[in-house]
Amino acid sequence: MGDNPFFLLAFLSAFHIIGAVAVGYAIRGIWQVVRGEGQIGILQSLFFVAWGGIFGCAPFGFGADPTLPGWFLSAQITIWLLAFVIAGVFGREVLQWLQPLANVHVLLMAVGGLFALGGLIAGWTTFTQGIVWVALVVGVVFIIIGGVIFALGLSGLFKDYG
Repeated sequence: MGDNPFFLLAFLSAFHIIGAVAVGYAIRGIWQVVRGEGQIGILQSLFFVAWGGIFGCAPFGFGADPTLPGWFLSAQITIWLLAFVIAGVFGREVLQWLQPLANVHVLLMAVGGLFALGGLIAGWTTFTQGIVWVALVVGVVFIIIGGVIFALGLSGLFKDYG
């Protein structure tokens, strides 16, 4: 798993997306302030530009590693630019589209599913390396905890809409 560039790209993409969304949101806020429609302050926007720029762009250093494939850095840049454009240009429309998903139960389901998936990946990776007892402990514990969190979210969603 550590030698696979796809896993590294997936991990770093979380930082790129969060940072790019922060920068896109901030640039959109600065543009609104300039036009006189600002809902957020200029200092808050500048903070998000700086924070998002550092948080989202620092992982580009990994793309400069000569042991990684040539496509790696361009994939990182593409992911960052895509998140930036979506947040900066289409931010309000995306928020309206995602409004039905802005629910604590959906969040619980997502966190539980990701937790269980992480346990499955960690368990499978350690199992294929021959460390069976670690695979069982890590995999089973994470899958059970993630499954319980997912089930709590799902039952809450059924109670709200059922």
